[in-house]
Amino acid sequence: MIMKCLSPEAGLCANSIRILDFDGSILAQASLLERYTKPPYSAQIVDFKDIASTCRYLATKKTFAKIRERLTNSSHNAITLYGSGDFHHISSVLLSFFNKPLGVIVFDHHPDWDGFSPCVSCGSWIAGISKIENIKKIILLGPSSDDLSARGLITAYLKSVKNGKLEIFPYEKDSSRAYFHYFKDTNCFTVRRGIFGSTLCWASLKEKSENFIKDLLKNMPVDDVYVSIDKDCLSNAYAVTNWEQGLMPLDWLSSALSIIKEEKKIVGMDITGEYSPIVIKNPVKRFLSSLDHPKQTAETITPSKIVSINEAANLKILELFLR
Repeated sequence: MIMKCLSPEAGLCANSIRILDFDGSILAQASLLERYTKPPYSAQIVDFKDIASTCRYLATKKTFAKIRERLTNSSHNAITLYGSGDFHHISSVLLSFFNKPLGVIVFDHHPDWDGFSPCVSCGSWIAGISKIENIKKIILLGPSSDDLSARGLITAYLKSVKNGKLEIFPYEKDSSRAYFHYFKDTNCFTVRRGIFGSTLCWASLKEKSENFIKDLLKNMPVDDVYVSIDKDCLSNAYAVTNWEQGLMPLDWLSSALSIIKEEKKIVGMDITGEYSPIVIKNPVKRFLSSLDHPKQTAETITPSKIVSINEAANLKILELFLR
């Protein structure tokens, strides 16, 4: 079925979704497909299984070019679902279709700000988009992982934090020690300076009111925003992913999304954070992935239960935007 919203200049489609099928996890969600692939809705399904192993966890520029080419005639304003968070770096491809000044709001349990990755990966893509000129501001909501620890900050691309282009608001995190880095107070942390670096005292979201989110959006320098949701920001009651789970309740995420919808013009959105078995053919890449991924707790949950939990979260998110 032909999708109605094709222009990056338009707002978010109200009647269409786009599924990028890397791992089969979305196509396993029968209730979602039953609801949103029939009139008055439409869905475009783009098959990427042939290159899924190549781009899982990290991808080269050549692989990104293949993905971009296949998406040229699809709807960039539709909500895009594309499977496991192992593919979250695909967001950077989706963002490349927008050339106008843009704000990016990301919900994630991880900051995805690694500055040393040899290719764009699911753990480095935010560092990459922070260098793009037309992306004016990135607000990251929810990270509470060890990537915010002293060890995680060693490899982080911190320039975008220091210059204010990237603001990070953990859902629940007290402080982080950044050795041999010196910061000034920002919206997202206050600083205790020491001889060997800084201690960042985070403005955690758990105790913040809705007005706090509204104030963040008022400080966004542009009206048009792109929203990216990795469901690993949610607690394990609401999502089962390939990564560590966060602390955010689904109702908190839904409330924040409703505020963004009211306060800003959403021009694009993606949802990731499904679960799928990790299949990587390249032995070096497979080894790196095994070092980075946590031990899989999903193996103790039946496949049907995994689908049910993740589908319920997807449906609640989609219901906020599709009418």
